[in-house]
Amino acid sequence: MKIHPVVVGIINAVLPGAGYLIIRERMIFGGLLLAGSAVALLLGFVEPVYIPNTLLVSSTVPGMGLEGIWYLLFMLAYGYDAYSIADNKRKGLLPVVR
Repeated sequence: MKIHPVVVGIINAVLPGAGYLIIRERMIFGGLLLAGSAVALLLGFVEPVYIPNTLLVSSTVPGMGLEGIWYLLFMLAYGYDAYSIADNKRKGLLPVVR
């Protein structure tokens, strides 16, 4: 199955771990990331929210800004990593698992 590396990168940035599972690389790492993301999502519905209308934990504006940057950097890192692996597979630099 050939999926464009950009698509894999976007999927992995939005659902951390899913991109790895799609390209069949780092399966345990990807599975753990995806499971952790699911638990964090469920926790958001279970744990009472102290600050309405926000996904962030901090109660100060600088703290919220730093959290937003932190989340963005992690999403970009996961997205780029999956993109790199998929691109190397497409170029034939990595073996394709079937």
